[in-house]
Amino acid sequence: MKVRKIHGNGNHLIIDGVDISESLLDDEKLIKKILRELPKVVDMHTLTNAKVIRATPKEYDTGGLTGFIVLSESNISIHTYPQEGKFYLDLFSCMEFDVDKAINYPKKKFDMKDFKQTLLKRGDY
Repeated sequence: MKVRKIHGNGNHLIIDGVDISESLLDDEKLIKKILRELPKVVDMHTLTNAKVIRATPKEYDTGGLTGFIVLSESNISIHTYPQEGKFYLDLFSCMEFDVDKAINYPKKKFDMKDFKQTLLKRGDY
């Protein structure tokens, strides 16, 4: 599904993945690879290297990995929770992109069977 710009401000895709392998979600190299490759999959351009930070468990949080990459078209971020088998990915863009490609790439990388997707129009106010 290619999203059409209705208002010219772009789109925001949110993917919530569940029941994902703990080892995949805790793999820093894999998360960096996803952040580097996903922009190419959806025809976007990186401005920075991918950055991945490990968050240690806290009283309110099980910890995991947080990754980020800045794009010419905006950014991609991901937060993983390996112990919970979950991740949350945001693709925020000022341009239209192929949503199916954007979903299928992490779906394949994480062997994702169960997920929720939300697509928002940027600047929809």
